Amino acid sequence: MARTRRLVLIVLSVILLQTGCTSTALYAGLKTHDGKPGPVKCLALPAQESLLPDQLDVSRDQPTLERITQATTALRCLPAVNVPVEFLPADAMKALMGQADREQLARKNDSTAKTEALFRLMGWLEPTQTLDQVINTHKSLITGYYSADAKKMYVLADGPDLSALAQETIAHEWVHALQDARYDTKKQLSTVDEFDFDGSSAMMSLTEGDAVYFEERFTRNYFGGEKRRAARSEEESIIPNDVTMGPLLLDLAMPYVVGPEFVRHIIDETGDPPLERAYAKPPKTMTEILHPDLYLKGFKLKKTSATDLTATLGNGWNKTIDGTWGEFGTANFMASISGTGIETQRDDVTGWQGDKLVQWQNGGSTVAEIATSWVDPRSASAVAGSLKKLLAAHGTDQGDGTYSLPSNRFYRVSQSGSQTLIQMTNDPGVLAKLKSTKASAARAA
Repeated sequence: MARTRRLVLIVLSVILLQTGCTSTALYAGLKTHDGKPGPVKCLALPAQESLLPDQLDVSRDQPTLERITQATTALRCLPAVNVPVEFLPADAMKALMGQADREQLARKNDSTAKTEALFRLMGWLEPTQTLDQVINTHKSLITGYYSADAKKMYVLADGPDLSALAQETIAHEWVHALQDARYDTKKQLSTVDEFDFDGSSAMMSLTEGDAVYFEERFTRNYFGGEKRRAARSEEESIIPNDVTMGPLLLDLAMPYVVGPEFVRHIIDETGDPPLERAYAKPPKTMTEILHPDLYLKGFKLKKTSATDLTATLGNGWNKTIDGTWGEFGTANFMASISGTGIETQRDDVTGWQGDKLVQWQNGGSTVAEIATSWVDPRSASAVAGSLKKLLAAHGTDQGDGTYSLPSNRFYRVSQSGSQTLIQMTNDPGVLAKLKSTKASAARAA
């Protein structure tokens, strides 16, 4: 998995946007990657003074690499693995990630086009902008990558020494190698529905939260304050001046931001450092990530359906997306309209229980609906009211419950009981057909 740091340093391949994971493995029967079941035995942690020299940069040799990976393995409390590590200069790392993205885009070309249509409808992409263009702009920020296909790790490193950031990156990517060997995380990611955006983000929050949490444990154990500051300074030096955190990159970034806190909470509450239970029964929603107590109590996702508009829209229209958007996705969508921080909008979407995201396309015309179930009518009314206020403040009220926004986007919001319905289109000609569809479409299935 690609590894970058902090909020502005997060870049994921398009495939990770469109896949997630679920697991049917039982905790008692959990198996390692080689098929051998068994309990985890934690290794002894090496002493701080015996691990790394005091200087900021250390020699890029095999003994140093082994000390870092052995310490990470002991901290993560998982069986040791044997994974080759290749060090690459910046140009080679960018080329490697570009090749990986092109291969994924080629395999997922049709799905990528459907996702781009949705994001343009939401205003997350400009009318002619592509996902590849957004991601390509930030490839220079990638400092490490673990390939589950090649079972190999790549780390950004120029010259004969490892900087503080490179040492930190090795620890992060090594956690991904340990995850892959123990839980087969690639297989888990591949089993979630293609357009379950919420489930994808939830699984990414577990795997990336795991890697960030134990990477930070590594630096706290083995880096002094000066060395930690050097790593942060190196991060800042590779961030281009024109980097902006729009809603799309924020959506991709959140697993790195909220995942570590989820992992910390699970470990603190369950006393299960290897996270065996979490990987045996992974969180399926960002609601569980954002509210880990709900995960521990066994959050019940309410299956929600939306009215099939294929017949209503008429000939030429085809359903192209049928998935789940989620609590965080809704908050981020609202924040993208208002231009405010995501934390402000997160307070407006409490009580999420489940949703259904459906998209239809006919040539260049797109219609999408997000039908959402909330915990009670009051919560649904609050969300619908907040959305209408945002649309009225940042768009133009057409006088019939429709709001127009830049780039030829038209939105409607309605509520019925504990359900809300968001309708979006870039084709004003279909608005009359959508008037008969109200929030009752968001019904529990």
